Amino acid sequence: KAARELWFRLGLPAMPEALRPSADADAEREARACLAHLVTRPTGLVVDERDETWGDWIVEAADGDGEARAGATMVGLRLEGDDLWIANRSDALAAAFEGTRWEGDWKKAWRGIPGAAPGTRVYKVDRVTTQGWTVPLAVVRDLVG
Repeated sequence: KAARELWFRLGLPAMPEALRPSADADAEREARACLAHLVTRPTGLVVDERDETWGDWIVEAADGDGEARAGATMVGLRLEGDDLWIANRSDALAAAFEGTRWEGDWKKAWRGIPGAAPGTRVYKVDRVTTQGWTVPLAVVRDLVG
């Protein structure tokens, strides 16, 4: 914001379109921050003297680890091909986002991730049938590292 104000105060020509911040870029940044918060959530398990995260579960599940898949499924995360399905409703997800700016509204953040979409399937999470969003697994892998 300060840079834009300075640009106009100096009487410079209109900012080129390519340099203007876009709402899409802001939405993607916010979505990635929300997803980063999710994948860094500790599972409560220690593996090789390191706290395991939900992101670790997701990546391990994608690599064929059945226990990691079960753990991820239990909190409202499922693998669907090359995507991660994230429940719209889950006690564990609600707890993960409690006290954050995404509390109660984490599902709205996913819209900012390129390739994310409302899920086409419903699953039972916490004994309740819920819809979800799919996010490209590649994005999750990038955040987990």
